[in-house]
Amino acid sequence: MTSVGGARWTSLIGLLAAASAAYGQIIKEGPVPDPVAVQPILDVAMQSPAICRGPDGAYYLTGLTGDGVSLWKSADLRTWAALGPIWPGKVVSPKIHFIKKTFYIPYSRDGFGCGLLKSESGKAEGPYRDLGLITPEGRSLSLFEDEDGAVYMALGEGWIARMKDDLSGPAESPRLVMPKSGSDLGNSPFTVGRDGAFLFKRKGKYYLVCSEWTSRTGYPVHDAHVAGADSIYGPYECRHMFLAHGGNTSLFEDEKGNWFATMCGDDVRARFRNRPAIVPLVWAKYELYWARGGKIEFPFKPMYVITERGVWDQLRPLTQDCIRDISVLVQGDYVYYTGSVYAKRANYKVVLFRFPLKDISRVARGQADVEMRTIMEFKDIPWLDLENRMKYGVGKRGQPGETLISSMDTKIHYMNGTFYMTFALYNMDGFAGKSTLDDGKTFTWGSGILRSKSGTWEGPWESVARGPYSHVGLRQDQQGQICFLGRLGKHVLQADNTLVQVKGSEKEDALVPAGLDGLAFGDDGPALGSGEWNGAASLNIEGRPGSTYDKAVQFDPVKGFLPPYPRPTSIMSHLSSAKEFSDDKGRWWHTFFGNDSTAPWFERMGIIPLTVRQKGKETIIDIADEWPQD
Repeated sequence: MTSVGGARWTSLIGLLAAASAAYGQIIKEGPVPDPVAVQPILDVAMQSPAICRGPDGAYYLTGLTGDGVSLWKSADLRTWAALGPIWPGKVVSPKIHFIKKTFYIPYSRDGFGCGLLKSESGKAEGPYRDLGLITPEGRSLSLFEDEDGAVYMALGEGWIARMKDDLSGPAESPRLVMPKSGSDLGNSPFTVGRDGAFLFKRKGKYYLVCSEWTSRTGYPVHDAHVAGADSIYGPYECRHMFLAHGGNTSLFEDEKGNWFATMCGDDVRARFRNRPAIVPLVWAKYELYWARGGKIEFPFKPMYVITERGVWDQLRPLTQDCIRDISVLVQGDYVYYTGSVYAKRANYKVVLFRFPLKDISRVARGQADVEMRTIMEFKDIPWLDLENRMKYGVGKRGQPGETLISSMDTKIHYMNGTFYMTFALYNMDGFAGKSTLDDGKTFTWGSGILRSKSGTWEGPWESVARGPYSHVGLRQDQQGQICFLGRLGKHVLQADNTLVQVKGSEKEDALVPAGLDGLAFGDDGPALGSGEWNGAASLNIEGRPGSTYDKAVQFDPVKGFLPPYPRPTSIMSHLSSAKEFSDDKGRWWHTFFGNDSTAPWFERMGIIPLTVRQKGKETIIDIADEWPQD
């Protein structure tokens, strides 16, 4: 018997059994599950792993190894018995199925047609007979038997056809599945994927799975997508990316009704390379951010199940408070951080967190606590008309929302021997563009500057000034002036605590990074980064659902921040709108909060270690694969 990662697989099974499907949803209140990394079930080099459940209740795994198509058997998905090579021929994408009381293995000849192996004994072990090519072209063939006994083939990027009764070939011309366009019409794909078609049925609904190579993380990655329909020929609803790094996969159900997918990790960002693994799935109708919901549930990998390389499974949220758009400052012996905080204990307040710098490794792994301090309550901000803000302000859905009662894009700074904080109170729809209802005495929205009068985080703190816009950053210019930088340019803080707009330097006006060679980067505020790195927030694949909220890093050691910017030397998954920093041992770290469906959680503060290395004249930055030594 052979098994690898059995304890981790047991942990995944336990989480799935103990948790409801809500564990796979976006959790905005309460604790999030600890991340768990998917591990290979066998230490065998393999491509195209596929699993089906046989009539005896056992699970059968096939995969392409150095010996051809090989077979394993398991009673519990934890321990696997090798049954040896069952087909030595040179084939691609074999997938085992139990259909019409025997086992079949469709295969591809890498684009030059697809064929079918049939077990002559009715057992998974075979022996198998090659029925020959059943399609003259195409690749990634799979089979599906419906409840009425009809058998269908699925091919390539989503061609479907009913098979002849003897399975010698299609009984009709194949039809290409084209899923419904989503709300992101310009970015909606024409097909479910590009390869690896796989059909299955659940609760009377049909599902087509395909894979596709994209640059979602800035590197080539091989993800799996799914679309559902009431009829096998469609129409199919919008596609959803359900398994990051899943590649050509197969799905199956266990005896308890749990669903799983196979993967082998065949891209550079996958957790492992070319080893078979099983990923638990949950079901939902909606995706994060994009209004692509439908009537049909679709499967997807829970956020806490990690299929991506890096030490994500070792991280723990610093607190369970929802937070995004992280600002971090290392000052003295402490790390201070803040952001847009959506937490009941932070409602109607500007808050700040801190922890000892020496504890960073323990804090990042949930082994030490952080402190939270209320810096100022909304009712104490002299320029804020809180009563009318709450009376007239509404959120995006016509109701008071989180951005109404939370300080947004809050940032922490240390200048001239004391702490400063900036924050934004967004304009709400109900104000109809009006910032003041009393001729400028008070305001219902805007940005503010707070300052510690004692030079410590304990304060007391004072409200210094109000700015006319959000997404701001506080900096000192070459003249030592404290400047309020934002989308409307440079404002200098005067001695009387007023802000006066002035002409910024070329460097100060370069707030929106722009890549060369057709690369485009979205700006989520003036994300200038530090003196070493220049970061820009970006959702890859033009903001398409299933994107990753990445940070692209560009730096020119001669021109610094001055545009035009060079091509990015590094793209770091999930780290946009957050900040890098180094500790007292020279190790580099990066904050993140989780803003895409492939992150380990949603809107919780996390810290992940980085690796920094030189490649010629370029500085290459990446997420660490191993935890740094203390």
